[in-house]
Amino acid sequence: MSDLYKINKKISQGAFGTVYEGINVKTGEIVAIKQLFCNKKVLREVHLHEKMNHKNVIKVYQYQVLDQQCSIYMEYCQYDLHQFIQSTLYPLDAEVIRNIAYQILCGIEHIHSRQVVHRDLKPSNIMLHEGIIKIGDFGSAEHLSKLDQNGQYSTEGFSKWYMAPEMLFGKRDYGTEVDIWSFGCIYAELLTGLPLFTGKGEIDQIIHIGNVLGSPTEDNWPKVKELPDQGKINFQHVRPKSFFEYFDLADDDQINFLQATLKYQDRPTASELLKHKYFNKINENFKINAECLPKEQYNPYYKYI
Repeated sequence: MSDLYKINKKISQGAFGTVYEGINVKTGEIVAIKQLFCNKKVLREVHLHEKMNHKNVIKVYQYQVLDQQCSIYMEYCQYDLHQFIQSTLYPLDAEVIRNIAYQILCGIEHIHSRQVVHRDLKPSNIMLHEGIIKIGDFGSAEHLSKLDQNGQYSTEGFSKWYMAPEMLFGKRDYGTEVDIWSFGCIYAELLTGLPLFTGKGEIDQIIHIGNVLGSPTEDNWPKVKELPDQGKINFQHVRPKSFFEYFDLADDDQINFLQATLKYQDRPTASELLKHKYFNKINENFKINAECLPKEQYNPYYKYI
């Protein structure tokens, strides 16, 4: 345990480690202390995460390895985006959604600029502290140059609801575009308060995606038949749904922006999305606070459960 930090209390405990609230004894700053059994995966997570230096990515202050235990000292955050969505009254104010999306994309752009793909972006891995969005949990992240012995990435262990369709079909030579798909799923959830694709497994997840985007074909996804696991399911032909009908409370700007992210192929980069006209009037100093929350206690999107 570093002499610079002192544990205050346990926050959570799981199968692989424990998270504590701590304090920097010199500055008085509250920090999060993550203690894990040290292995190659944990060291990879720390080494990738500590390279990040952006206000929309949780900052790692230092880490320490002692007796096969890795202690990671990082920014403390009050809660995550999943908790925010679950406890917020819907529909959300359009400017709140716009600014949350902008901050997430700024964090993603920084991660990608470090040649890292996060691979597990989801609301529970996006933190919120004092009105600022911060991306965390680099446990599944990988450097774009670090392929396995076969020159491919793994697709195991990621959250299926936010996983890009090419990963579900077994593609392994993917890149940062898979994070853009995950972002699109998160953005859709911000619009409705509910996850968009809720499959019970990989095949069911593909069916859920096809029920919204339409069945994957050579017309809407050239070379889809070349993907390793494309033959795992015989699709009934499903026509794509209109996002304007599916997200009937969203405005035109929100729908047009969402359509740019949830595509089978040719997704824009985070940098390109930040230049989208949707963000033309963004307030970069915007902070989320209690006054942003809507007053009505009705979520019209429960009809999609």
